[in-house]
Amino acid sequence: MISKCPRPDGTAEVRFTVPDAFHTLEVVGDFNHWGAEPTVFAADGDERTAIATVLLGRRYWFRYTTFEGGECNDEAADDYEADPRGAYSGIIDLVTPVGSESLPAR
Repeated sequence: MISKCPRPDGTAEVRFTVPDAFHTLEVVGDFNHWGAEPTVFAADGDERTAIATVLLGRRYWFRYTTFEGGECNDEAADDYEADPRGAYSGIIDLVTPVGSESLPAR
């Protein structure tokens, strides 16, 4: 599951949630330089959660990395596109409205 919470300062908190059994290590994407600044999952009951703060008004590529060394997409992504690395990655869309709120363009 992915939830997006816009903030008045022009950012959004993006929360990634997966089942604990998924063994996800981190979220990588263009918002964290593909893991150079890792967004790590932490145990949260029977789930694992990772939180990233990103700018509103754009789309972000992302994938999950696993303890087994693989990468995978989230079925809850807003869209999927080829990223600059050549992989087919999920998209977090912070250009189109979240819920009933309209997000400002950047």
